[in-house]
Amino acid sequence: MSDKKLDWMAKQVLDTFTYLGFNADYMENLHHTLNGKSRAEVLAWCSNLDLRCKRAVADKLNIDIHILSIGDNTQKQLDEEAAKRRELKALITR
Repeated sequence: MSDKKLDWMAKQVLDTFTYLGFNADYMENLHHTLNGKSRAEVLAWCSNLDLRCKRAVADKLNIDIHILSIGDNTQKQLDEEAAKRRELKALITR
C-alpha cells in the first residue's frame, strides 16, 4: 500500500483500525477509501463510525470524541436550514 496520497489523519485512522484488529482485506479497502481524501473529508468520514471505532480514533488523536461528530452535526444543521428555506419559499410563492 502506498501512503503517498494519505493525509496524516487518514494514517491515524488506519493505525487505529489496525490496532483494533481489523483484517487485512478490510484494511486494504479502508486504505483505498481514505486515499486522496483531505483532512476535512476524513473527519466527515469519521463522523459515521460506530462508537467503539470513533472512541478509539479520538483516543489516538487525543481529542474529545464529540469533535469527530462535528462534520455530521454541521451537515445536519445545513440540511435543516435548507429545508426551512424551501418551506418558506413555498409559503411565499403560493
